[in-house]
Amino acid sequence: FFRWMLAFLAASYLAWFALTFHLKNTPEDLGPLWLAHAIRVVLYRYFSFIGITWRAEFEGGVKGIRKILGDRGALGCVVPHGCYPLGALFLGVPAFRCDPTLRLLRVKTVGATVLFYVPVVREFLLLMGVREATKETISALLNTGHIVALNPGGVWEQAHTRHDAEVCYVQRRRGFLRLAIKHQVPLIIMYGFGENQLYTTHNTLLPLRKWVARRWRVGLPWMSGRWGLYGGPIPLFPHPTNIVH
Repeated sequence: FFRWMLAFLAASYLAWFALTFHLKNTPEDLGPLWLAHAIRVVLYRYFSFIGITWRAEFEGGVKGIRKILGDRGALGCVVPHGCYPLGALFLGVPAFRCDPTLRLLRVKTVGATVLFYVPVVREFLLLMGVREATKETISALLNTGHIVALNPGGVWEQAHTRHDAEVCYVQRRRGFLRLAIKHQVPLIIMYGFGENQLYTTHNTLLPLRKWVARRWRVGLPWMSGRWGLYGGPIPLFPHPTNIVH
């Protein structure tokens, strides 16, 4: 019976995956807003419990930015990546999906294709408004007046994260700049103060990790968190931090 149940669940998820595969490229919101709210509350309470907070500050305010943009979209360049962008992904992204004021900005974050092949992770990302980082998807979002948030440093910046320095890496691949020029949309720069300090970084196996990032485009940070417990490559026990974008 147990095997049959596992087989049924696996088959059901594969069918669900196939039916929803195209959703990673759609500009529309997906899933009920109440569910996104509920997940956001759980995440905020958990991260608050372990000492991590997040907030966004905009010069001129949200309505001022929307007034300047009008019906146009924009490219939001979010830096730095950090070992793991916990603040941006688990606190910032849900806020832009759920907060009534922040929703006026119509922000859609784009992420690596591989994320949309990981069960549960893909459902969380789709619900919270994250889409696949392809030229076609970004163009569709910009054409519908969205602010597209991305991290230009990517895995290279992830591999080079330092807790004792505020450093940004801009990779040679500048396709996002060409897209901004093509669609004639502005760039909005958002710096996350505190993202680099979530973990204490180490140079363990750095040459190998740089090679993996260069060859396979996979970031393998090595870090330790609270009480000196190692978190790499799994993001456990981050330091208490106030993150401000």
